[in-house]
Amino acid sequence: TCTVHTTIRALERLNISSNRIASKEAGKALAEALAINSSLKELDVSRSSWIDNEGRWNESKGDGPGFAQELAIGISANGALKSLNMSENKMLTKEAGKALGDILKANSVLKELDVSSNYDYSAGSTDGAGFASGIADGVSTNGALEVLDISNNNIGLLASEGGWTMNENDAYCSPEGKWQGSNKPEGVEFKPLGVI
Repeated sequence: TCTVHTTIRALERLNISSNRIASKEAGKALAEALAINSSLKELDVSRSSWIDNEGRWNESKGDGPGFAQELAIGISANGALKSLNMSENKMLTKEAGKALGDILKANSVLKELDVSSNYDYSAGSTDGAGFASGIADGVSTNGALEVLDISNNNIGLLASEGGWTMNENDAYCSPEGKWQGSNKPEGVEFKPLGVI
């Protein structure tokens, strides 16, 4: 169970990065605290995905997209947040992009948003194009945003129905997550990741 102390209303900067909290439950708890805090200007929840000691994503504990969707509710209600770092949380889905886009539509004070490095090579549900599209919808109506970092998300990544991926450098990765260099697998057709 996640509990966030909601009586600290004068807090202006909160860094809770690298704490393995990227779950829907934690996002909801943070959202509740953010909704009543009108003074928080900087929030860093980067590198909060559930990674085990071998560097593998633990889906049974983490939910990067759910974390983003829940947190978006509190951020939209906050009204004071100027800087948000949500990088490296394995949340590269259309739904998370839409939630972040909705933040940008509702928030007229957010100046910096970092959602870089959210691609997860081991997940089959990543959608860089959908993620970017959702954020772009929010950017188009937000007049305050000055800095947006969406780097290292393989937005232009190509994939096959069999699970192979190809990055912008024409390097191929097997369905098991092993890089094959520039040796294209025979008989494999690649399409933009969001199309498959």
